[in-house]
Amino acid sequence: MTFTGTVAAINTALQGMRFTPSVTNFVGAASLTVNTNDLGFTGSGGAKIDNDVINVNVVSGSAFNFSAPLYLVGESDGQVIVTVTRFGDLSTPASVNYATSDGTATARSDYEAAFGTLQFAPGQFSATFPVLINEDSLVEPGEPRTCS
Repeated sequence: MTFTGTVAAINTALQGMRFTPSVTNFVGAASLTVNTNDLGFTGSGGAKIDNDVINVNVVSGSAFNFSAPLYLVGESDGQVIVTVTRFGDLSTPASVNYATSDGTATARSDYEAAFGTLQFAPGQFSATFPVLINEDSLVEPGEPRTCS
């Protein structure tokens, strides 16, 4: 992959970069080499070149699912509790981000948007978060909400 631009622009492009091993279920030591070349644009003396090796230790991890594919709730229920189930390696702490998004239901009018991070302690296999439901006086068909 090649980046061209200011240092700030390149740093922005690199934020959130993820290392994905080419082998399925890989566990162990790996490395990523970053070669930097300013193509001579930093002044006299020609191109500035730097090579850095980033060591990575890939550990087995956890995976997450919702405990149900669909949660049915009435507007008068006030909230629904969504359960996230963890599987895989439970021996270490883990976390997962979640967020709701609109389907035919709309945040603020039908439900309160929910987002955050669930923290799992070693050995913990489930965690929950609430989605608050707003009751209105309209007669409406089922309104799906999406969590991811």
